[in-house]
Amino acid sequence: MRRLGLFAVLLAACGNGGEEGEPIEGDLVIMLGDAVIDPSVGAAIEACVDTNCNETDPTKMLVVIGTRDISCESTVQSGLKQGTYLTFTVDRVPATQSAFVSVIRVVPGGAHLNGSSGDVVIDAVDDRVTGSVTFDTEDDDDGVILPITAAGTFDVIRCF
Repeated sequence: MRRLGLFAVLLAACGNGGEEGEPIEGDLVIMLGDAVIDPSVGAAIEACVDTNCNETDPTKMLVVIGTRDISCESTVQSGLKQGTYLTFTVDRVPATQSAFVSVIRVVPGGAHLNGSSGDVVIDAVDDRVTGSVTFDTEDDDDGVILPITAAGTFDVIRCF
């Protein structure tokens, strides 16, 4: 059930920032088996205390990086559009942190969520948030194993 609640929060966390979104810098890539996804937009937004987002946590940020529609207009209440997204919540300070990292793939007719613990390094929290992330997991869809990894640096706009 924890995974379902987390899925609901993460599913709502992305999108609605316009067709293009806020451009990112860095060399972060998401690998879905042999497919390479180059995310192009992202933002560090307010992190919620609970799954209903009744209150935000002033010590944490939700970093959302993806292929479309992520900007400072994105909130945990925004809709999620077709695309691939990487999300994690970390402290708002430069540090090496272990975080639950998720890859969300929205496809026609549904979404896939895969996540596990990953390593996140936050280098700076200024007008932009910079750092790196390393993460790997797999999706077992009807006995077919799909390795999922993400690695690289990122530079996203800070929206809090």
